[in-house]
Amino acid sequence: MHSRLSATLAFSAAAAAIALAGCSGSSTSSQLPGASSSTQSIARAPLGSRQAIGGLVLDPNRKQTAKFPRYVNSYTSSTEYVLYCGFYESACYVLNTSGSLVSTITSGLDNPQGTSIGALTGNWYIASTDNYTIPEYSISESGGPTLLTTYNSATDDYPVWTSVFEKGKKKISSTLAISNIFNSKTDKDPSVTVLDEKNGKSKQLTYLGASEGIGIAYDAAGNCYWSFNPGSIAKYTKCKGFGSKVVSGLSFAGGLAFDNGDNLWYADQEKGIYKCSGTSSCTLQYSGFGDAFAIAFDSSFQNLYVSDASDDVIDICPLSGTTCSTFYDTGSATGEPPFGVAVTPAIVP
Repeated sequence: MHSRLSATLAFSAAAAAIALAGCSGSSTSSQLPGASSSTQSIARAPLGSRQAIGGLVLDPNRKQTAKFPRYVNSYTSSTEYVLYCGFYESACYVLNTSGSLVSTITSGLDNPQGTSIGALTGNWYIASTDNYTIPEYSISESGGPTLLTTYNSATDDYPVWTSVFEKGKKKISSTLAISNIFNSKTDKDPSVTVLDEKNGKSKQLTYLGASEGIGIAYDAAGNCYWSFNPGSIAKYTKCKGFGSKVVSGLSFAGGLAFDNGDNLWYADQEKGIYKCSGTSSCTLQYSGFGDAFAIAFDSSFQNLYVSDASDDVIDICPLSGTTCSTFYDTGSATGEPPFGVAVTPAIVP
């Protein structure tokens, strides 16, 4: 079993500076953010390096769109699925909770990364970075994805993460937040694009001093939290206005999630997974990963899934314990590392 280290064991800074070791004892050469090397980091190059996505053919005529379905039915599947994306193979996958592959999406994606699920609709949003789009899928009872619509990001903004806030019962409204690592054409600062279903309008959120936008997540009240480099997390009340920094000092920012007590959890890609009390007093809960890239809770909030994009695995971390183990070995299955991870809500009809 691909067993993880104890949650209380600190990650070695020296090891991070040289190589990120897997659980087998072997090591994978890794370029740290900002380092000049011909070898790019498996996980952090897509998010953390302009060099990693340089030389792309850009479309200067792309226009931002925000055409949400007016009303969306509530998700009624009694089956839970784990979803993840592979950046390099430009594909996303649906797994059952036994760790078996159910279905694959390969069309319309170009280097997908951070992904999210609507808590009420169960709809799946994917940040397809290199074609500047956010496809939205529904997931059937049997785990089959169906494309509902595709959103364009703001002109030349590279989307790398998504999060959606849903409210309502018979009529569900959705607000989608998209983390853009930076603008590929102007090399301007990173931003968050917020698309509102009610009025079809969009807005941009920024933070002074941010150099790379990474993860994005909503809390239960509809406030959004953005992780960016240099390693920080900022809160935007009702996902608008100016951000206020709530966490700083991350080695390299990663994904975010809130538990059922509305406590913030976040990934530091070089150290591991942290849990906060609310959004403060954050402590390291799980470590020993090659690169803790993205996180997602199951619907019962009993387990946390972690995409380890250096060790090529998705780990499962029971909240009742202090260690994680392998849920799915993506290296053996596809030969590629996992990036964004999400879990559908299991709702009994």
